[in-house]
Amino acid sequence: MTLDGTWRGSRLRDPVTGRNRVMDDISPRSITAEFRHDVPAFKSSWGVNWTAAVHGDVFYTGEVLRWRDHALWGAYVETTAIAGFKTTLTVKAINGQDFSRLRRFYSPSRAGSFSGSEQRAQREGAIVSLSLARSL
Repeated sequence: MTLDGTWRGSRLRDPVTGRNRVMDDISPRSITAEFRHDVPAFKSSWGVNWTAAVHGDVFYTGEVLRWRDHALWGAYVETTAIAGFKTTLTVKAINGQDFSRLRRFYSPSRAGSFSGSEQRAQREGAIVSLSLARSL
C-alpha cells in the first residue's frame, strides 16, 4: 500500500481588494492512495488507486473562478504471462470524473460589488486502456 499526500498553505495581500487571500490556482491538499497485490503463481499483479478531490481559486481583476475536480478511483491488472510482453489493462475514473466551475463576477473589479455568476458542471466517463510492452 502506498499513500502520498501534500498539504499547502499560503496567504498574500490581494493587490485588487487589499484583503488577505490564498495564492492563485493552488489546491490546499492532494492525496493519493494505491493498493497493489502481486500474484507470483500467475506472473501477475492487480491494484486499485484513489485520488482525493482537489479545488482551487483563480483570481482575475473582475472575477473569481472556483474550480473543483472530484475524487477518482482506478484499477489495473498486469501480467507477464504472455511470453515476451508485459500486458496491462487499466481503468481510470471508474466512478466517472466530475468537474465543477463557479465564476463570480464583480464590477468594476473584485474590490467592487457582486454583479453575477456562472456555474458549470461536467462529467466524463471511465477510460479503459490495454497496453502491451516489450523490450527491444
